[in-house]
Formats: sequence, C-alpha cells, structure tokens
Amino acid sequence: MRAMTRRQFGKLALSGAGAVLLADVPRAEPDGFFAAAFTDRAATISTGSTGDLWPTCWADDDFVYTANGDGQGFGDGPMAPIVANRIAGTPETALRGERLAAGAAIAEVHADAGRYAPKPTGIVAVDGNGDGRDELYLAVQDLRCAPVEAASDDAPNASIVKSEDYGRTWRQPAEPMFTGHVFTTIMFLDFGRSQEHARVLGPQDAGYVYAYGLDHNWRDSYSGTVPSPTSLHLARVPRGSIQQRDTWQFYAGTGPNGPQWTDRVAERAPVLTDERRIYSDLPEAGPRDLSVLSQGGVLYNAPLRRFLYTSWTEYTFEFYEAPAPWGPWRLFLSEDFGCQPWSGRPGRIRFEPPGGHDVPRPGAGEPQNGGYACTVPAKFVSPDGTRMWLQSNWFQRVARGLPNYSFSLRQFQAFPAERPRERR
Repeated sequence: MRAMTRRQFGKLALSGAGAVLLADVPRAEPDGFFAAAFTDRAATISTGSTGDLWPTCWADDDFVYTANGDGQGFGDGPMAPIVANRIAGTPETALRGERLAAGAAIAEVHADAGRYAPKPTGIVAVDGNGDGRDELYLAVQDLRCAPVEAASDDAPNASIVKSEDYGRTWRQPAEPMFTGHVFTTIMFLDFGRSQEHARVLGPQDAGYVYAYGLDHNWRDSYSGTVPSPTSLHLARVPRGSIQQRDTWQFYAGTGPNGPQWTDRVAERAPVLTDERRIYSDLPEAGPRDLSVLSQGGVLYNAPLRRFLYTSWTEYTFEFYEAPAPWGPWRLFLSEDFGCQPWSGRPGRIRFEPPGGHDVPRPGAGEPQNGGYACTVPAKFVSPDGTRMWLQSNWFQRVARGLPNYSFSLRQFQAFPAERPRERR
C-alpha cells in the first residue's frame, strides 16, 4: 500500500481489509513496580474534533490545553497543520472543546515550507513570569511533509512558542531553538495542574520545567531518511526562561550526589536507551522492523509517585515507568494490536466534502485499534492513580468503522505490586 500523508487523509475513502499478524514482542521486565497494567483494545470516547498528536497540559484555570496536527481541532474552522485548543469537563462528565488559534498564528516552520510543516510535540502550563497566572509553552517541530515517500520521516528543528492569554495568541522565537535533528521532538514532563507536583523534586529542583527529547525524528524513520530514535534524553530549564536556549541544561548522568547537568547538548547522557526492533516481517506492505521510542508523553502520576512514559510503534503501545525523571526506566507494558487494517467505532466522517458522510457499524467483531502519539492527561487520573485515560491516534488502513483521528480516549489501568514503594 502506498504511503499517505495526514493531509491526504482528509479526502480518504475508508476501505480495505487484510490479515492480522501478532508480533513476538518482548514481555515487560519482571519484578517491576506494577503488578498488572492494561488498556482498552480500542478508543471508547471520541469528541467533535479532527486532528492528531494532542499533547496536553492542565492549567490553573482548570482547562486542559492541547494542540493537534493536520486537522480542524475542535469546531468547523479550516484545516491547519497545527491548531491550539482547550477542553473542559472530564471523560465521565462529557468533554467540551474549543478551537483557539491555528496555523501561522501559532508557529511557522524554520525549514523549507515546501517540505516541512509545524507539528506540536509537547505543552506545559506554568507561571514563569510571576504574575500569578499560567503561561502556555508549546513545543513545535519542523516535520517532513513532502515528498510523500519521506513524509513524517525527519524533524530537523524545534522551538517553543509562548502564549500569555491561555492559547489565543502566540509568540515564536525568530530562530529555531534546537537544530541539526538533535533534541527536536520535545515532550514536557507533566507534573499536573500548573506543575504543582514538581515540588516532589525538592525546592531547589522544583523551579525548573523538565522536558524529554528524541533526536532525528518523532518515531521510526520509515524511509530511513535519518536514523530512528533509540534513546530518550532529559533537559531542564528555569520556569522564567523557557524560550531562552542558553538557559537549558541537559542530563549528563547520575553521580554520588544525584543527577548531573550540563549546558552542552553534546555532553548529555540518555535516561533511557531501547534498541529493540519489532515486526521484522509482515504478510503485506506496511512499516516494519520498527524502533520503539516515539513521541508520546511523560506523566508524573502523583498518587502512585511514579513517572510514566507512554511510547508506541505502528502496531504496539510501549510503556515505561521510573521512580525519578532520570530513571531508571523499565518497560512495564507492551500491548500488541496486530498489524493493520484495524477496526473502529461507528460514526460520522467530518472531512471534505462539507458535512461528511456516515460510516456504518463495524459489523462482526468488536473494534480493535492501537494508535500513535500516546499521552495521558493529568486531569483525568483517578485519586488513587490506578485509573487513567489514554489518548492516541490512527488513520491508515481501516477495515471498518472510523479511525481515531480526533481527541479520543480509552481507559488505561495500572496496579502497583504489593510492596513498599521505591523512594528517591
């Protein structure tokens, strides 16, 4: 099957079927923090939105702020490569979304606009200027969009754009903050509402915003345009200077007195390296031999006092946990959904032509689908930390029903082993 960009998906006719192959994915490491973890086999909550990626943060005004790629976001505005939105409510009480800004009003690419487009990778809400109100900081990368055979396969630059009015207007640095395919997929560590749980790091370290980064690309580079990411890196920056590149520090290893930091990106050390490759063979055309570290999200689950990194591949979820931001990170869940085509829920396509068209019920069998850009919104974590909601997207090779090309959620549950929790 020929590759397809997310822009082209707007005019996709949903069809197709094929065999499913279950991969021989390594099991999670034994004797980890969690005794059991699982997710629903398909998205169960959808919203009146279009787009993908959807990194989230929880601000002091109690809204969840998010940005999507290649879609309309919430509402009926024109499609754009990047859209800022806010969401009220919870999955249990219903979600209500609002589109705030889109396209060049948020960010423009620093690379060739004919071959790259701006895409969101992370977002954080924090009071960096001390005025008593949160600002929003959105990480945006230049992601390849053309030619189609190399689309989404390299990300040379990244920057942080800032909003001081809760997402309605944005300011972008004149030059990219990160270049040369180094640390260009940026995911902010989510410490909850207004970063309130950063205090667990102690008063000296709580004044920083923490961010994880991947080199080269946001996921496996299917065409081999650049090396696929196999290491996750960590950085921190004072809350008041997030857009000042020269104030960023990078994790450089752990010594006798704890984590070491450097202002030289070349001297950093990874917090996680996973060189596994999965799905080395397929019965039909499709991405294969996939690396497992990708753009997802990193959440501090405060009730469980655990850090969670939700990564993915084309066909699986790959979730890691750690007692501290710098690790040690351990795989605790590898959920295999089989190769595509997948099946989704019934519903209505909102893309062109205007008004869309209905998609009938899937027919025999329950919906089953994985997805990319896995994130766990902090606002939706249960009081005991064991029940969460996972956002992920999928749009290619649809057997029946709708794909998850919207802000959509499924349940994610993780239960600790019955033993004393690790302490830093």
